[in-house]
Amino acid sequence: MLNNYCRAFTLVFVTSVLSGSLVHSHELPRFGILPELGREWQLQEANTDEITPETNPFRWLVFRNSETGDLLSFATFPRNISSTPLDRHTDTALEIFPDGLAVWDHNTTRMTLEAITISTRERRLSIRRRVPVLEYSFISESKSRPNLMANGRAWFESDYIIFVQHTSALPIAPSVVDGVANACARLSDAARAISHKEGGSPGTPATGPASDG
Repeated sequence: MLNNYCRAFTLVFVTSVLSGSLVHSHELPRFGILPELGREWQLQEANTDEITPETNPFRWLVFRNSETGDLLSFATFPRNISSTPLDRHTDTALEIFPDGLAVWDHNTTRMTLEAITISTRERRLSIRRRVPVLEYSFISESKSRPNLMANGRAWFESDYIIFVQHTSALPIAPSVVDGVANACARLSDAARAISHKEGGSPGTPATGPASDG
């Protein structure tokens, strides 16, 4: 039953990302335009202020699935000039979206997190790039709601780190967050290609994913 649910959800999600039924797009500071999501993914909360305070340089967007209640969470954080290793961001990855929502806007003191997997390994995020990716999964427990499961990914772009997390009240497969991460990487590749070709800045957003050809 669980495996069937995971496969079905993954198929629906990936189909919505790759098909022509995409209906909206949103901009995440530093990254640019996120991959467009299907109609069922509705913006839940965001912090995309142009002025970034030093006390909280994170910027984020969270989408809620109107059919399943699942959450897709995105965040960026400036990359340390000293090139802090990716695995040093493990605690951060587990803490920024403890229940799928941004920790800065919600009371999380009554939650407990139980890590399932945490690792950094080389992954091919797109045709052009094979990079270290922080992969993590955890269970978020609270007496005030059902337990939640989360799968997340994080990796370095040129001058920032990006976090992508899928959170659900049901057991979920990591293939969903992998699909989103790959879509983000393809957009980032296209943005860099346009920036280099046209003399723009590294953060110039692309209008669509790069061709695999």
